[in-house]
Amino acid sequence: MESGHASTAAPRRIDRIAVDAYHVAASLLLKNDDPASAWIAAERAVAAARRMGDPTAVASASRILTHALGAVGHRRQSVRVAIRAADEAAEGVRWKSPDTVAVLGALLLRGAWAAAAADDRDTAEALLTDAGRAAAMPADSNRRWTAFGPHNVALHRVSVALTLGDAGKALAEARKVDVKTLAVAERRAVFWTDAARALHACGRTRKAAAALLAAEREAPEEVRCRPVVRELIGEMLMRDAGGQASSLHSLATRVGVAV
Repeated sequence: MESGHASTAAPRRIDRIAVDAYHVAASLLLKNDDPASAWIAAERAVAAARRMGDPTAVASASRILTHALGAVGHRRQSVRVAIRAADEAAEGVRWKSPDTVAVLGALLLRGAWAAAAADDRDTAEALLTDAGRAAAMPADSNRRWTAFGPHNVALHRVSVALTLGDAGKALAEARKVDVKTLAVAERRAVFWTDAARALHACGRTRKAAAALLAAEREAPEEVRCRPVVRELIGEMLMRDAGGQASSLHSLATRVGVAV
């Protein structure tokens, strides 16, 4: 019996390591603007999770797969992946660990973003609502590196509104976010970046520049390495022809955007 148990336990341990390794690899590839390679790594993470037969691991791996599929342009497919994995993980979730709730909630939020990117407003709102219900179960935490909780749901409402092209609603949602409650510096930087995007879209260049500087203070590497930030700074420089947002020029230099 012992040898039989050992023979099944070893592959399971290998698959668990593979899930985490491929997930990290996919995340790094996405940050480095290589979504095609991230897609491959994410699919391997999901395959390893399914071999384990662990719905929580499947949900975690499916979250990064949803992100990668959306990043390569397969937006509707990314929504289907998120919904399928969420349905699998949601069965009996109230009786499972807070880790499962956090992973499920983070998957729902990623699915909401994917639905917004696919211009599916109703599905995005439904997934945000489901995520809000899940967030009522555990307290805000960084379980399984998700930083999931009510405040993260509020943060995603800003992002989803922006993705749907509603900058006014994004600003309204941003006013509801208490940045100090976001436990992870990267999340705070994302919030300030989204606020800057919304402010810029509303023609408030000086305040948008201040928001970007706040993002840089929280997580300099997030601001200086993300293509979306460089594009935003370039657009803001073009709009700020009179040079009213003087701090924008020094930020552009640090980020590597030609002034």
